Amino acid sequence: MKIEIKNRWNNSVIWTSEDAADLRDAIQKASALKINLRGAYLGGANLWGAYLGGAYLGGANLGDANLRGAKINDLTLIAIRQIGPLGSRKDFCIAFRTDKGLWVRAGCFWGDIEKFKSSVTKTHGENEHGQDYMAWIEMCEKWNARELAKEAK
Repeated sequence: MKIEIKNRWNNSVIWTSEDAADLRDAIQKASALKINLRGAYLGGANLWGAYLGGAYLGGANLGDANLRGAKINDLTLIAIRQIGPLGSRKDFCIAFRTDKGLWVRAGCFWGDIEKFKSSVTKTHGENEHGQDYMAWIEMCEKWNARELAKEAK
């Protein structure tokens, strides 16, 4: 089946899969080919158990997407939080709740939340971008703690 992945802002086609079974399959194919899905509308996509290693999803609308069990490299996704544009590059930041803690994709940065904090401090210090990133990090950590508490019940 032909599936088009479109830009969330202007509805232009970012990528087309000519032989995808569904949107999930198209996204996995794009990921395997390292297609840049920046700004893609993926809302409502069922990505349960999908392998997304190599995916670039900055600015993608993942609202209502089911990401539980999707894989990025050796991480199993549980949920995400996204914000943007943010920072000096005015890019989107995505926090991933995974089976190995919080991980962050921000511009070209990909790593766990502690490495992201260090990178923000080193790059921005106390400037406005550093303050914005640190506020977002705090929000993500609170979100993660709240979700962990719910899961423990």
